[in-house]
Amino acid sequence: MQFKIKHQLIIAFIAISAVSILVSAVLIGRSAIQQSKSAIHYKVEQQLIAARDLKKAQIEDYFSLIANQMVIASSNP
Repeated sequence: MQFKIKHQLIIAFIAISAVSILVSAVLIGRSAIQQSKSAIHYKVEQQLIAARDLKKAQIEDYFSLIANQMVIASSNP
C-alpha cells in the first residue's frame, strides 16, 4: 500500500518536527546542566572562601590572645 503524497508530506513534517524538538530539548538540557554545575561550583567555592576567612580570623584572634597573655605574664615579677 502506497501513501498519497499528502500523507507522505504530513508524515515527513511530523518526523522533522519531532526530530527538531528532540534536538532542541537535548541542547537546552545540556545547557541547563552546564549552568547548574557552574552555579553549584561557584556557590561551593564561595562557601569555602567564607569558611577559610572565618577560620583565619579565629586563628589570628587566638594568637593575639596568647601574645597578650605572654605580655601580661612577662610583666609580672
